Parts: sequence; C-alpha cells; structure tokens
Amino acid sequence: MSTYKRGKRWCYYIRIKGTRYRGTIPEARTKYQAQQAETRIRNQIFEGKYGTFQSNKTLRALVEKDFLPWARENKRSWRNDFSRIKPLLAFFGSQKLADISSFLIEKYKIKRSKTITMRGTKRSQTTVNRELQLLSRVLSMAVSSRDLRTNPCFEIRKFKGEVRRKRYLLPGEEARLMQALVCRRGYLRLIVMIALHTGMRRGEILRLGKQDIDFCRGEIHVTKTKTDRDREVPITATLERELKSHCATLHSDFLFANPKTRLPISDIKHGFDSVCEQAGIPDFWFHDLRHTAATTSFRPVDPQYTDFSLSNWAHEREQNMWLLARNFGIASAFSLLLLPIGPQQARFEDIKVLGLDFERKSSQDFLPTVWIVVRNDSQYVTGGFRVSCGWSCPGGLTRTGFANVGGSLGPHMKSTLNPTSQSTLCDTVPAFLSVQCTLEYQGVKKQAWSGNVTMYYPSGSMTTEEDADRPGKDYRSDIELLVPRYQMCEQMCRGDAKCKAYTYKKPTQDDPRALCWLKDSIPPPRKDPCCFSGHR
Repeated sequence: MSTYKRGKRWCYYIRIKGTRYRGTIPEARTKYQAQQAETRIRNQIFEGKYGTFQSNKTLRALVEKDFLPWARENKRSWRNDFSRIKPLLAFFGSQKLADISSFLIEKYKIKRSKTITMRGTKRSQTTVNRELQLLSRVLSMAVSSRDLRTNPCFEIRKFKGEVRRKRYLLPGEEARLMQALVCRRGYLRLIVMIALHTGMRRGEILRLGKQDIDFCRGEIHVTKTKTDRDREVPITATLERELKSHCATLHSDFLFANPKTRLPISDIKHGFDSVCEQAGIPDFWFHDLRHTAATTSFRPVDPQYTDFSLSNWAHEREQNMWLLARNFGIASAFSLLLLPIGPQQARFEDIKVLGLDFERKSSQDFLPTVWIVVRNDSQYVTGGFRVSCGWSCPGGLTRTGFANVGGSLGPHMKSTLNPTSQSTLCDTVPAFLSVQCTLEYQGVKKQAWSGNVTMYYPSGSMTTEEDADRPGKDYRSDIELLVPRYQMCEQMCRGDAKCKAYTYKKPTQDDPRALCWLKDSIPPPRKDPCCFSGHR
C-alpha cells in the first residue's frame, strides 16, 4: 500500500521507475486525508516539483554571485544590466527570493515610475519596463537553480504605450552638424559620415579596422554585430574618398584608435552630445544617424546615398519597409506591410485629383513650378496612373498650357507631385487661370478636376526664417494651402503690397493642414519648430 500508519502518524511510500519516495504526513488524521496528501505528492513528482524548496538566498546574493558574472560572459549589453540592476538592488536587495511577490513588484513599478531623473524630468515608462524585464531574467535564473519555485514577474503587466523613437536629421540640421565637426571634434567627422552613408551602429563603426575595408569590391565587412551575423555594407563614392584619405594617414590597425592605447575608441557620447549642442540640434542621439541613413537612402535628388544597402536591417520585415519607402514614402510603407497579399489594386474612383497650383518666383516667371495634388482613398496600392492638366491663355490667344505627371500611391496616401513635363505658362498672366485635369488609370481616361487657380505677382525679396513663428498682426489668417510648402505662403505675401510678413505652419499628425498667415506689420519672432516665417 502507498499509505500506511506507523504509530500515530500516517506515512506514504511511492516507487516510480526504481526510485523510492517516502515520508510522513503529520497533518493527516484519517486514512482519507493521507490518501489525498499522497495523491498531491504523486502529482508533484510527475510535474518535477517534488523536493524543491524556497531558499534563504537574497536577491543581492543571487545577482552578485550568479547573474552579473553570467551576464558579463554571455551578453554584449552587460554594461546596461550593471546600470539597470542598481535601482532593483536598492529596493529588493535585502529581500529573500521567497519573499518577492507579485504585489511587491507591482509596488516597485508604481513607485519607480513616479521618480524624477537626474535631468529633472519624469522617468519614462520604457525605462521601468526594461528594469522589470531584467528582474524577470534574474528571477528566472533563480527558478532554474531551484532557489525559487515560480517567477512572480509572470503576473506583472508592463506599462503600455511605449513610443518608438522616430528622430532623424532634417536637411538644415545635417548641414549644421557637419559644419560643427571641426578642430577639437574633427575626429568625429568620418564616424558621422560612415553612420550617415551606411546606417551602421556606433559600436560597429568604432570597431572597424583596416582589414574590414575592401576598396576593390567597394564594401565594408561588418563583424561582431548585434545579431551575431556578419554582413557586407556597400560604400558610396563620397565615403570611399574619405576612407582612402583617412587610411593613408593611419598608424594603427584600427580606423578610430585611441592614440595612447592604440586600441579602438570605446565611446564618443560626450563628444557627440557637445557637437549637437554647438550645432543647435536638440534631442538627438548618435543612433538617430541610423534613422537618417534610412530616410535619405531613397532620396532621388541625393545621389550620394544611392548605394545604400538594406542589408543593414537584419529583419526581412524592416527591409521590406524601406523598399516600399523608396517607392511610396515612409508614411505609407508601414501600412503597406499590413495589407493582405494579393492582386488587389485601387479602383479608378478611389484616386482623387485635389487640384493644381503654381509656384512663381517673380511676376515675370512664365515657366513656374507646377504642383499637382493626388490622393488615394483606398486601402490598396495604385498601379501606374497619369494626370494631365491644361489651361487656356488670356487675351483671346489660342495657345494652351499643359502639365502631366505619372506615378503610384500607397493606401490612404496624399502626394504632391511635380510634373515631369510642362509648357510655359503664358505670355501674360491674369488674376485667375481656368484649369482642367484628366486622370488616366487602368485604361480609362476621364476628367478628374477643374477649377480656377489664383495667380500671384510676387515682387521684392523676403527673408526666410526656419523654425520661427511671428504671432500677431494678421490681416488674413488660417489660409489653408493646397500644396504644403512654405514657398507658397511666401509667394502670396510677395504678391500682396499690404503684406509685410508671413508665417507658415507645417502639417503635423494632429493637424495635417498646411496653413498660412499674412501680416500687415512685422511682429517679433519666436522660436518654434512648427513654422516658417519671413518678412520684407
């Protein structure tokens, strides 16, 4: 029998595959209670929980003796673990592993999220989530070593709403950054150029040696990557010239070596931060150069980035995103990846021509820049379409002007297109031009838009102030522009003798409208990244 009574105590005896399990059940008072206890013990044996115990080891002892030595040997990011473990040890360090409950961890999560950082800002939820992930890893190690039965972190929900960083250099900021990389900070110039032209990570760049540069094949061989997979990154013509010049003056096997130790530079954080501060570029990290490389890689007007390789992104989904971005822009690349695979395309009626506008640099500009705005209202990608617009010249002339443009659009995407071919405007320009546009798509050609376009006679010159707002003194306000370009607002101001200054508001995710304000005097400026301003 598996349960029997010896004296006043009930006992159990179980034999499974030659292994004996026996002991007393002091809590049992009847045979039925002893049998119930024996069933629970048998289940623990089957589940592998029999014989485990809660040790008296503290979290600090586990971290210092077991986890940190393991992290140093097995993780490239062990320095992050050494930093993130400090607040965890300050809160849980003296607690025994058995006493760390899900309630106590939830208490730490709330308390930690309310603390203030050294910069005087509120601690982000992302930071707290990373610390909870580290605590869960430590407690999982305790479960593996049988110092703990279960991991209480499994019952904790992390903060929701983490925002992925989307910062990248704007064209004006990129020029200011390169101008600041001189004299004392000149050693950072090539490092920044490699990041901008290849999208490589900071550690990958700092570890580069002469043997990693293959000028014959025009590649950089990247080793010790984040994903533990080596890769080859193509070199642009601009970067190749800089690398050859730099390698000719090297006295070390590494591209960026400390002159004292002849070993690679370990970090450039403080130097790069000071350069960004000097250049007037706020809230910018070195890793944001990788984002900039991705956004500039598909600029058709910037040939220095045309050799950029998508092999820098290890995941196929990210590669697909940037391939789509080449054709459809960043905004729709993310939504394109979520579409079902299939032959569906946007229908003819889903493509809307919203209008046409002219951008003239002077009153005598008879070959202006023409902008045609098209929108795709469907959830599918459009195939190739073509928009043709024409207008009649004033004064009874029979000659007509024209402009046509073709392209493709992603789902729910609006695009401002510059025609590949157009004629001169007219010999004389009236206040309005009557324009008619036709859309050709999937073998069908129909009239898509018609209307009068206001013509402006810009005269004089105006200053242009980036990231500046001049509030007040408006005589025309909230003018919604069809073409989201500050030059269109400036053209309106230059064409009106009453206008002395203007402010243009850029479209945002919260307010996608491009707005213009015209002012009859020149109010003082105020720094604001939302706007462009200018005055006579």
